[in-house]
Amino acid sequence: MDGLIGIPNESAINILKNELKDKAVIYFLIGTHNHDDVKLNKLIDGSSNLTYNQIAEYIYYKNEIESSYFDNDGILTFNLIIPTENNFKDFNYAVVVATKENEILATIPTPKIQLLKGIGGSQVVKLGISGEPGQMNFKATDYLTMNEADEILLGVEIANLEFTFVIAHEMIKDKFKEVKNDN
Repeated sequence: MDGLIGIPNESAINILKNELKDKAVIYFLIGTHNHDDVKLNKLIDGSSNLTYNQIAEYIYYKNEIESSYFDNDGILTFNLIIPTENNFKDFNYAVVVATKENEILATIPTPKIQLLKGIGGSQVVKLGISGEPGQMNFKATDYLTMNEADEILLGVEIANLEFTFVIAHEMIKDKFKEVKNDN
């Protein structure tokens, strides 16, 4: 037998969540001017044990976490304010949640975009205490995320296809009527 494995009960999980909530006070945006930096991609891919020293050269913005709370499902949620007046030249690769001592608590990969002037706003990060990967949700901005844009474009494409199908169907029906009337 290699050892005993236990699963924390709800009380233990709540203690862990509250301690994490209290210690997570700052966040970093990490990235580089290159859209496909191999070294940074490798760091983020194996992000479970990242240290501040490993990412220090990639930090291009640092700020305090605006607020932290538990959502309706009990998931630890952080509200980050990314200024819209800044014109960041680096491609963003990830958001890093950390303690005031720069101890990294979570690394959340993001779409690789440049946060140019006008892009930013309130960003919501949710961390599952179960060890699941973090999720970044973009909220409260005047801009669409790639997923939102894809959903809208897909909806438009489906509507266009349906419309095209209806028109083609009507044209075929008209042709059948013509052929039938000619006979």
